[in-house]
Amino acid sequence: MTRNINLKMVKKLGALALAGMLLLSGCARTDPEDEGNNMNNLFLNSKFNESAEELSGWNTWSSNGLAAFSIAKKAGPDGSRCLKIESSAAENAVCFQNITVTHDACYTVEADVKYETGETGEGVLLGYTGYDSLSKWKEEGTSPRFVNLGKSDGWEHLSFTFSVTTANSWISVGVRLWNSSGTVLVDNLVMYENNVTEESRTYALRLADTPNKHKIDAFGAEWDPKFFVSFNTDRGVTEEEFAMIKERIRKLGIARVRMMILPEWLEPQNDNDDPDTADPSGFKMDTEEMYCVRRYLEACEELGVKVTLTWWGASVSPSGWLCYKDVNDWISAPNSFPEMAENICYLINYARNEWKLRCVTDVILQNEGSYSFREGKDVPVSVEHYCDYVRTVRERLDREGLNDITLVGSDDAENFQWFSNNVRGLTGTAGKFNSHNYAWDVKDNALDAKIRDFLQPRIKLAGDTPFFMGEFGDGHSQGAYMVTDADSFTRGLYVASFAVNAMKLGAAGALYWPLHNVYYYYSGNPDDGSNGGLMMMGLFAFKNENWKPRPVYYSFGMVCNAAVPGSEVYDITGGTDHFCDAVAVKSPSGTWSVMLVNRSSKPQTLKITAPALGGASMDLYCFSASTLPSDDNMIAASGSVKPSGNVYTVEVPGDSFVVLKSQG
Repeated sequence: MTRNINLKMVKKLGALALAGMLLLSGCARTDPEDEGNNMNNLFLNSKFNESAEELSGWNTWSSNGLAAFSIAKKAGPDGSRCLKIESSAAENAVCFQNITVTHDACYTVEADVKYETGETGEGVLLGYTGYDSLSKWKEEGTSPRFVNLGKSDGWEHLSFTFSVTTANSWISVGVRLWNSSGTVLVDNLVMYENNVTEESRTYALRLADTPNKHKIDAFGAEWDPKFFVSFNTDRGVTEEEFAMIKERIRKLGIARVRMMILPEWLEPQNDNDDPDTADPSGFKMDTEEMYCVRRYLEACEELGVKVTLTWWGASVSPSGWLCYKDVNDWISAPNSFPEMAENICYLINYARNEWKLRCVTDVILQNEGSYSFREGKDVPVSVEHYCDYVRTVRERLDREGLNDITLVGSDDAENFQWFSNNVRGLTGTAGKFNSHNYAWDVKDNALDAKIRDFLQPRIKLAGDTPFFMGEFGDGHSQGAYMVTDADSFTRGLYVASFAVNAMKLGAAGALYWPLHNVYYYYSGNPDDGSNGGLMMMGLFAFKNENWKPRPVYYSFGMVCNAAVPGSEVYDITGGTDHFCDAVAVKSPSGTWSVMLVNRSSKPQTLKITAPALGGASMDLYCFSASTLPSDDNMIAASGSVKPSGNVYTVEVPGDSFVVLKSQG
């Protein structure tokens, strides 16, 4: 978790906390007026109703002493008292309690807020600062920054889920107005532990009446053009095997692939000194890399798969003409935006006019630019410079009649600051926004809440612009080429859970990294941290393992075949103790799919009220450790569910992913 508070401030806050503030026990507490609420709230006076004038139970701190903390009468969401934080200048202001917590336990903090702040700073946050038994600072985390700035649309609900990693710890936890000016009203602060005993239960859920704002764009995978490059052809890959890969793309239901491009593949040296006029003799479209690009695009055209081309960056080498020479990485930002724009337009025009292929619809500029968009080893990332890059390419695309190409913004590597500044700089220029995530395990406590905290602020900030996951996988990566759980069933269950939660929250799709194992280069050293250049994270293995499908192949195929492009997404609401994830999609043809994930080891019964399904029976497909096929075909239906009235009762086995589909 990124540290976003400087150490001097943390120590000052900790010293104040130790000087005279009550260290609260971690026992379960609820407000007197919370009768009937079965949640064990660890905060005292969470509704600020114990005193009309004082912040009973709460501590306050501001970095410059400029902020004022008070109780506002009849100003809460229900006309009750609430907390008011005011500062006329940019300030760090915190209202918090000190609570003992359990090592490795998972907690959620929630609050209702109403605010009007300045347009700079980090806005209104929920956060904690953790200490060990000797009261030494150890860790810190906050809800995403750069979200809650400006004026809220009435009262908004904030949520932040975190796990405490420090042993023998206590935390200062609460609400913050961070590096911002303005006024904030706060009410209904709640903190609770998410560790619920796994037991079989029955949960009452309901299908939403209206769909999410954005329809499904696509679920798919990274498919980088490497198959026909010598370090793979030298290992005996065949045309028959490429045909098999195409057939698996069809079986999986892959609707979009993200594909890397390096400008040097087609333009080894600058074609000329005029970026406005491309000299065809300076472009080499017959290199083995470009042959591979063409074959991949032809396959996508044949299969009806849309393509997002990602110009990864400029290759850093002594002979590299488009790179910055002193970047301490293998790619850099391009040293000329107009030259890169020329390169991009030349390839897209060539694919359309010479290869007669129109499957390329989207372009991403700079893979994970939040760390790779650099002009030198010590040159910090410049979001403004990156936005200039995107605008330059947009202008060139439009000038060349390629205005149907969508530019995709951010492509951040779990960096919300980069993402939020991209949205502010590129709304109206970027037609979509995306992020990458490789963070968790399917057995993480409150996994759905952690996914929500990652995605919800991004989707909210993107607003009317669709958001999707440009890359995702679980948190078991070891470097860029290997995961420790590639062949595990739990990886497949994680991917299903992430996809279902992403749809629930309003994402328009997700792309798994990557489609299949293949050599990205050959180092000759299998112990160099990259398996000698063999990418090992695919939905199915490489030739050396007979292209075997992994469990994740079947679970992700169930997602892709259910959530087809153009589908409307309907949330399925209701509490499940963070054990089950549920969402429904309605395809453009009117058929329904209901996706249910049970992350607990115990079977759970879900009673879903869904009048929109019209009382129709649904075929049931189940991904579990005992239902994996022995070939590369998708999991077949194993039964059906008939509703009683409008209620569908589904017994979801432990550790399983169930999809209900319209019959016929």
